[in-house]
Amino acid sequence: MSASKMPKSQQPAIQLHQVLFGKTENHLQQLLRSFVASFVSFSLDFLTLLLLKRYIYLTAAAAIGFITGTVLVFILNKYWVFPRQRYSSLATQFSVFFSFALSGSLMYTLLFAAFSGPLRLHFALAKTTASLLVFIFNFLTRKFFLFAAKRKSRPNSA
Repeated sequence: MSASKMPKSQQPAIQLHQVLFGKTENHLQQLLRSFVASFVSFSLDFLTLLLLKRYIYLTAAAAIGFITGTVLVFILNKYWVFPRQRYSSLATQFSVFFSFALSGSLMYTLLFAAFSGPLRLHFALAKTTASLLVFIFNFLTRKFFLFAAKRKSRPNSA
């Protein structure tokens, strides 16, 4: 039975299911899903750090946390946030994704250093601002470079 033929009382549940689990090209839905995916992945990253820091070096625990969070956010972005795939190879997709993740991590470090150092922002404001800017960078690179539709080849004009 289609949603338009269902009783009005059941339609919001179907719409909510579509918003949460259906494939979408809606930019706002993708942005919200990306935020949720990033939050869940950050939580895994942080939890991994907390669990491992007692057993291994702190920097190693942080690196393992970063990698586990990156793998989770890749999976969520690939299967939940963005419906299109530019690259057919999973290895290529993950390599490009991980490169952008490392770029975002470097960008965050430089922004935080600039905001908390020369610009003299309070560390919490510096962290929040840097994190927001990197989130926007991550969303845009994933949406338009990694999970965008495949480019159509252009015929030679020569």
